Amino acid sequence: EGFALPVQELHAVYPSPKSQKKGVGLPIARAVVMLSLATCCALDVAFGPYAGKQTGETALLRSLLGSFLKGDLAVMDRYYCSFMMIALLLGRGVQVCARAHQKRHVDFRRGQRLGTDDHLIVWTKPQRPTWMDEATYETIPATQELRELRYQVVKPGYRTQLLTVVTTL
Repeated sequence: EGFALPVQELHAVYPSPKSQKKGVGLPIARAVVMLSLATCCALDVAFGPYAGKQTGETALLRSLLGSFLKGDLAVMDRYYCSFMMIALLLGRGVQVCARAHQKRHVDFRRGQRLGTDDHLIVWTKPQRPTWMDEATYETIPATQELRELRYQVVKPGYRTQLLTVVTTL
């Protein structure tokens, strides 16, 4: 009833993991949701298969770029903190605040120091990714000046954590 699809149709679009016996279990999918920070209302959502080319969460977020409005602030997980994603959002007039990706080296001895664990840094445009067409790549600036801040999160009884935030603000 309603919007429910038969399991066979779901499996055709969102297959089960290969480790699962055929015909057993539920299909799995990826989802990226755009939420309003003011109301916690879901503004847009993108679904995709769990595996396959261009089905990752960054590809799903790219499919939602048209839902962002000039002046919006995108608060994102560290997975989305990349030069290209920030450039695409800035190109739409959207500011960004995200935790730094774990593979990105952060050195607070470099850049323009604004305070303890706070500086401006310049990121350089990488090579064109395979998913991006040449025309879009040409519109991306050669560099981006970003702010990096490091916070120490102390919670009694837990291990102290260092969080590095990258922002266009």
